[in-house]
Amino acid sequence: MTVIVLLGALSGCDGDGSRAPTPPADDPPSASGTPLEQETDLTRCVNQEEAATAGTRLGGDVGADVTGDGSEDLAYLVRDDDGETGCRDFLVVETEDGSLVTPLSDPGQDYSLPAPRINALVSVDDAPGAEVLVDLEQGASTQFVGMFTVTDGALQRVRVRDRGIDDLFPYGGSVGHIEASDCTDETATVIVSVATPLRDRYEVKRAVYRFSGSDLIPDEDASETVVLAPQRVIGLPEFQASPFGNCPRS
Repeated sequence: MTVIVLLGALSGCDGDGSRAPTPPADDPPSASGTPLEQETDLTRCVNQEEAATAGTRLGGDVGADVTGDGSEDLAYLVRDDDGETGCRDFLVVETEDGSLVTPLSDPGQDYSLPAPRINALVSVDDAPGAEVLVDLEQGASTQFVGMFTVTDGALQRVRVRDRGIDDLFPYGGSVGHIEASDCTDETATVIVSVATPLRDRYEVKRAVYRFSGSDLIPDEDASETVVLAPQRVIGLPEFQASPFGNCPRS
């Protein structure tokens, strides 16, 4: 999302304060009921190996070092139309030693975006290798990416120890709410911000998370809620380059 789009959205707030704050209407489907400790993405989809070799390609491939071994890998998406819910769409990373594959969805859940797509490959955590960002979900004005990484030789979803965002990172929005997800200037740290109208200003909730393995842990001390004029909101780094535009590109 560009600064111009943000400026247009932010300037739509009534200067006389007559507009009441509009709650976000683009929340993604809840993944509650799927505790992190019960995740078995590496084995739960019996069709994933077949899908990786015989599935329908969704878009092209993107090259970058995902495994962190210094050589270029190829990342792409495939679909198995005959797969069960939660086991239809997969991320595949081809490496020099073979292919890594993981489902894009949680058990029993498919996202509403008709065709997921790779958004970018960026370096987010402090381990070698790029993270793969995949557009998975969309609302009326907001989109959401999932983040995938290779840890201990396995391709897996980055999980957020805060079920309020359901392992999805928002970006975009409208006058009623504007959202952004990005790296910070500190290594292995992610910020997720939501700005909502508050009279002639915006209340911005900036939640900070830090990596622990392949999980993101909330950092309450670094998180903050501020009230800013529209021009100052679009001056925040995460709103200028979402999603994850300030992360090193691979």
